[in-house]
Amino acid sequence: MAFTLEWKLIISMFIVVSGTWESKAASTTLDEASMAMKHELWMAKYARIYVDNAEKERRFKIFKENVEFIEKFNTEANHTYKLGLNEFSDPTDEEFTMFHTGYKPTSLFKNSSFQYENLTDVPPSIDWRNKGAVTPVKFQGVRGSCWAFTAVADVEGTTQTKTGSLISLSEQQLVCSKNGVNQGCKSWLFRCNQSQLVLKAEEWHSDITPVESFLEVVGCNLTMVLQSLASAKMNTALSIGW
Repeated sequence: MAFTLEWKLIISMFIVVSGTWESKAASTTLDEASMAMKHELWMAKYARIYVDNAEKERRFKIFKENVEFIEKFNTEANHTYKLGLNEFSDPTDEEFTMFHTGYKPTSLFKNSSFQYENLTDVPPSIDWRNKGAVTPVKFQGVRGSCWAFTAVADVEGTTQTKTGSLISLSEQQLVCSKNGVNQGCKSWLFRCNQSQLVLKAEEWHSDITPVESFLEVVGCNLTMVLQSLASAKMNTALSIGW
């Protein structure tokens, strides 16, 4: 049976459209397989284990959404930083907020006046890692012990500055301490516990300068931050939002 020109055009169009659909379907399958592999590698890296397949599917969906958000963000030209995957790539925003936020500022201690106000010789940026004064990042889990981690990091850096030796100290020892006013995993007293830790550290390193006062830097004041960091270490509490 001979086909007319009109029918030949229709058949050709069907073949082209069908081929396009098949190509898109194959591409989607490859993308899903690539994403699944990326998820498996991420799970292995962070020792992530799910209770069942339903939980894994739910977490994979969240993980995929986060990966897509990261890739889109990193292709945009109006940002000064890049995003990447970490151990927080599969919880929801609500879960992250519930388990990893909640700092409560306190006015229990009196602040000193800002002693670096007249400091003018301040570099445009300061990275204490380049000075060998920062230990590797530590993860506190879901326990409310951020005060211990930030106090320990500060004292580790101060010790390195004074002695030249970078020593990793124990946050758990500070959390479990029954001295002072710390409240273990329920504490938010950055300054009090930092003072307690430095006093203890002085037993090991006699040339560490005692803590005599505390200085609170105004949030979002870059000038004060740089003036402070140029002369000392700093503890920070970040307000996280999306």
